[in-house]
Amino acid sequence: IRAHDTVAKNRLPNDFVNIYEQLRMRRNTIMHTVDPSLRFTATEVIISVLEVAEVMIGPQQWTSVRAKAIKQEPSSVAYYESYTEAALTRECLYLIDTLKPALLRRFFGFNHRQRRYYCYNCQMASSEWELEVTTAQLQPNTPTSTTVYCFICRQTSEVIRHACNQEGCRGNVLDAEDNICLTCYK
Repeated sequence: IRAHDTVAKNRLPNDFVNIYEQLRMRRNTIMHTVDPSLRFTATEVIISVLEVAEVMIGPQQWTSVRAKAIKQEPSSVAYYESYTEAALTRECLYLIDTLKPALLRRFFGFNHRQRRYYCYNCQMASSEWELEVTTAQLQPNTPTSTTVYCFICRQTSEVIRHACNQEGCRGNVLDAEDNICLTCYK
C-alpha cells in the first residue's frame, strides 16, 4: 500500500487500507502460529472479497465483474454461452444460502425476507443446468408493483399482475412477454 500510494496519482481508499490490514494481520497469525484452533472459513473469505469489491469497484457491482471473470475462464471456452450465466447463478444461490440477511442486502440489494420469484432471464439461461433461479424480487415491494429486479443478471423486468392458471399455484406475477408465472414457472 505504501509503495502504491507513493507512486500512484490517487491513494488507495482508507476503507480498503483497513480491510487489507485486517486480512494481512489475520493471514500472518494463521501462517506463523502453531495454534490449530485458528481458522479462516470460506464464508469469511467471501465476505472479505465482497468488502474489497465494494470499496474498489463500488457498491453492489460484484456480480457484473464476476460474470466478466467467469467468461474469461478456460472452462467457459470449453462449454457454451450459458456456462457463464449458470456458473454465476450457482455462486449467487450459494451466497443466498450462506450469507446473513444484512450482508445480502448490503452487497446485492437482496432482501432475504421478501418473496422470491423466478428470474425469467436467468432461468432461461440456466435451464439446461437444472437450476431454480428464484432471485427476482418485486421493485418496489408492493401488491401493485409491475417490475421485478434480479441481482444476478442486474435486469429489471416488466411483469403482469394476473392470477396463475396452474392448479394449486397462488401466484399472480407473470412475465410480461411470455405470460410465464414467476411463482411456479409454468
